[in-house]
Amino acid sequence: MLPVTPVPDRSPKAIAVPRICSRFPCTLALAGWAALAGCAGTAGRVQPGGGPAAPPRAARGQDATVLLVSDLHFSPYAAGTDIVRRLRSTPTTAWAGILATSTDTAPSPYGKDSNFPLLRSAGAAMRAAAPNPAFVVVTGDFLAHNFEKSYTDIFGDTATAGAAAFADSTMAFMALYMASLVPASVPVYPGIGNNDSGCDDYGMDTQFQRSAARSWAPLAQRGGGAPGFVAAFDSGGYYTARPPAAGVTLVMLNDIYWSRDYDPACGPDRGAAELAWLGRVLDATRAANGRAWLAAHIPPGIDIYSSLSGTPVLMMDTTISARYDSTVIANAGTVALQLTGHTHMDEFRVYPAGTGGVPDVGIPAVTPLFYNNPGFLTMRLGPAGEVLDYTAYALTGASTAAGFPTGWNTLFDFGATYRQSAVTGASMLSAVSLIASDSTVRAAWELNYSGGHAGQNPNPSNWVAYWCGIRNLDATSYQACVQGGAPAGATP
Repeated sequence: MLPVTPVPDRSPKAIAVPRICSRFPCTLALAGWAALAGCAGTAGRVQPGGGPAAPPRAARGQDATVLLVSDLHFSPYAAGTDIVRRLRSTPTTAWAGILATSTDTAPSPYGKDSNFPLLRSAGAAMRAAAPNPAFVVVTGDFLAHNFEKSYTDIFGDTATAGAAAFADSTMAFMALYMASLVPASVPVYPGIGNNDSGCDDYGMDTQFQRSAARSWAPLAQRGGGAPGFVAAFDSGGYYTARPPAAGVTLVMLNDIYWSRDYDPACGPDRGAAELAWLGRVLDATRAANGRAWLAAHIPPGIDIYSSLSGTPVLMMDTTISARYDSTVIANAGTVALQLTGHTHMDEFRVYPAGTGGVPDVGIPAVTPLFYNNPGFLTMRLGPAGEVLDYTAYALTGASTAAGFPTGWNTLFDFGATYRQSAVTGASMLSAVSLIASDSTVRAAWELNYSGGHAGQNPNPSNWVAYWCGIRNLDATSYQACVQGGAPAGATP
C-alpha cells in the first residue's frame, strides 16, 4: 500500500501511559489476576491537562460509552509447551499468574494469534479508552485458530475429549479476562465465533456452549438485563439482553449456523430455528415500539477478500443470506444497528432501505494474524441511546504508513473521518459517496482498514472491489458494481 499523509481531522492522538492502578485497584476479586491487570505501568488515556480521564459511568439520559471487542483469538500455546502443560492441570483462576512466567514477553507479531502479552497490552488500552463503559459487546472468536491441532501437537492426544476440555478452560479464562477489564457492575455480552468450539472450526459444539454459558453468566447477567442467558446460550449460543443506557433489545446471534462453511458434524444444526426465533424477537420489539441492535460474528454480504479474483463469494450460505438480509431490511425501522467481526478489519457495511437503512459496524480484531494492527472500538451513545459516533484504536508502530507513534493510538473517529454527525444507515451511505468522490476520505478509509498497517487494505488498484462490498450485499449487485468500475465523478 502506498504511504498516505494523514488528513488533519484524523491526525494520530497518542494515548499516554499513566499507571492504570490509580483507577483500578490491583486487588481484584479474582485470585491471581494482578498479573493481567497490567499494574506495572500500562497505557491510559489522559485529558489535555494531564490528569487521567475517569468520567463517572453514564446513566440513562446522559452520553454513554460502549466497548466493542472482537476476534481476540487467544493462543495459550504461544506461552510454550511447559507453560501449557501446567495450565492443563491448573484452575483457570490461576492461569494469569502462570502465563506471566513465560519467556514469551513481547506482544504477538503480525501473522500470529494473540499471546498473553498482547492480551495484557490490549486490556490496558481498553481500560484506558473506556474506564467506565455502560456495557461491553464481544462478537466472538475467543480461541486461537487450529486450537485442537495445537493441543494434539503438544499432548499427542488424538481423542477429542482432551482438546475439548482445554477449549472449555480457555473460554472460561477469557471470561475472567474480560471481567478484569471493567468495573464489577458492567455487563459483558459474549457472542460465538467460528473458532469457538471444542470440536472443529465452524463446528458448533453443544458441550462447549453449555460450559461457556456458565463461565459467562456472571458477566452477561450483571444488572439483570439478561435473565435467560444461561438457558438460551446453552441451547444454541444466541440470546437477547437489555443493556443499560442504549434503550434497545440487544440480539446476540450465533450466525455460524448460517455460514457457508458451517460443519454440522459437531452438534445439531439450529440455524433454521434461530432464524425463526429472530423473526419473533423483531416482531415483538416492533409491536412494543422498541428498537433493536443485532450483534453477530460474521458480517452480512460479500467476503470481499475472497472475491478479489472476480467471482463473488458470500459470507453466509446463499439461501440463508437472502432470508436474513431481507429480514433485516424489512425491519429497518426497528433495527438501529448491527455489530459484527470476523474479517479482522476496521470496516463498515450498510443494508440499504428507503432513504437510509441499517448500519453494520465491523469491529477490528485484537489478533494481528492477517497483518492488521490489533484494535478495538468504543461507541458513543446520546441521551436517548442513539449512536452518535465510534472511535477505533490500534496498536501501531514504526511500520505504519501514516507515521503513528509506537503504542496504542486513536486511529480514527467515524464522524470526523466521514463528516457525519451520527451512525445511521443514511450516514453510512453518505460515507460511501464520500469515499468515491473525495480522494482524501478514500485515502483515510484505505489506511484505516487494516488498523493503519498494510495488511488486507483496499488500495488504488482494487479499492472499487472493497467499496462495492459496503452496500451491495448480494452477489448479483456486487458483481455489477465491480464490473461497472470506478463511480462517475470519482477522484483519482
